[in-house]
Amino acid sequence: MAELLGVNEVVNIVGTGPDAAYKIIRELNAELKERGFIVVRGRIAENYLRERLNLGREKECLTDK
Repeated sequence: MAELLGVNEVVNIVGTGPDAAYKIIRELNAELKERGFIVVRGRIAENYLRERLNLGREKECLTDK
């Protein structure tokens, strides 16, 4: 089952600030909603986030590299 991530988790994965993370969440949720999925405001499915950012299954922050 996919985990729903909040802004803090997105910040850690992407290595951005909260404003950019919220923008990413909004954009990805809009894509999912357009495709007919139910979305939760301020949360994004981890697997979809990683797929769209081409991150695969890695669990590390981009800033750690």
